[in-house]
Amino acid sequence: MGFVKTLFTGKEDTAEQKAEERRQGDFDMFKYDGIQALRIGQVDFGIACLQRAISIHDDIEARQHLANALLRKDDLDGAIKQLQHLASIRPDEPSVAITLAELYFQQEQYEEALSICNDATDKFVDMAQPHFIKAKVKRVQGDLLGAVAEATIAISKDDNFVNAYLLRAGILADMGQNHEAEADVAHILSLNPDDEDALAIKAKCCAAAARADEAEECYRHIIELNPFNAEAYLHLGQLLMLQGRTDEATHLAEEALQYAPQQMETINGKFESEGRD
Repeated sequence: MGFVKTLFTGKEDTAEQKAEERRQGDFDMFKYDGIQALRIGQVDFGIACLQRAISIHDDIEARQHLANALLRKDDLDGAIKQLQHLASIRPDEPSVAITLAELYFQQEQYEEALSICNDATDKFVDMAQPHFIKAKVKRVQGDLLGAVAEATIAISKDDNFVNAYLLRAGILADMGQNHEAEADVAHILSLNPDDEDALAIKAKCCAAAARADEAEECYRHIIELNPFNAEAYLHLGQLLMLQGRTDEATHLAEEALQYAPQQMETINGKFESEGRD
């Protein structure tokens, strides 16, 4: 490179220019190697390369790849640190804000999550995701009406936002508003009749409305779809015990033992409790 520049300009690179060229070359190498390593599943090596790259040059793309790699390693604190930096230099990038808010929620840093979402709803007025995260926070904090309101706003901005429908349905079911919850569930099941979460909410609503046959049908459908769903075994077992169908409940417990043995202590405890009652 120096020879070519000398040939055409008659000037040689200074020591500072040569050092900068070496730094840029090192940065390009570590960034490229890091990204390639992530693509072939060598996450640890990819993280090491990307960390070295951003120590040379604070590159947005490299930090984004590093944050994603740290998430793959379940290093939420490390990912948050990278995303905080990205948010400071890319305040108008919605994906960074939303990912950071989700991580704060997972880390139970609810006020931080709300702060980011409130800022995001001001900046990105058409986005549904900030309202969805706010709904999750409010639910955890016990503000169920506020959670329903935020989930409803999210749905109004994205009518295909299945997770927002699921969240609102779950909250409404917890509040005993089963008719409203089932309306949301019906919408989800119209899109995907095999949605396990929606079927579980429907079963809960049916059981609360003394529609035991429908509740049983939902739980059995869930188990058919996913025989490792311990919660479905548990709730179906409770339903059978309440109906005095002890033999069927016992058989169900044996079936659960094959697929979800880690949950059997809890399940057996519930069966025994119901049986004593």
